[in-house]
Amino acid sequence: MVKYEEVTLDRVFYALSDEVRRKIVDHLYRGDRTVAELSAPFKISAPAISRHISILKRTGLITVRRQGRNMVCSLELGSLMKLGTWLARYEKLWGKQLEAIRQEITSNAGKMSNKA
Repeated sequence: MVKYEEVTLDRVFYALSDEVRRKIVDHLYRGDRTVAELSAPFKISAPAISRHISILKRTGLITVRRQGRNMVCSLELGSLMKLGTWLARYEKLWGKQLEAIRQEITSNAGKMSNKA
């Protein structure tokens, strides 16, 4: 029996913590790619690429299907959407903080020009 585990943000962050895996996701953003196409830009072994792809697959960031003799990878948006939802909460906070900094700088700039 196969035990399915819920994809957690921890796993998504772990998967995306590696530069090679982030670049693989970036390549797949532009469309489906074979494993050979994905491995071409990297100077790492085929087993290493397979491990990266396996991590991305287990995390739900990509799917892999056989198409003839090739293994074709596709980007899955579900895990990325979870990450995006989580980050969106903080984006609002960042926006508020940046606006407060902008107002402080503008306020101080006016005070500095009055002293000159």
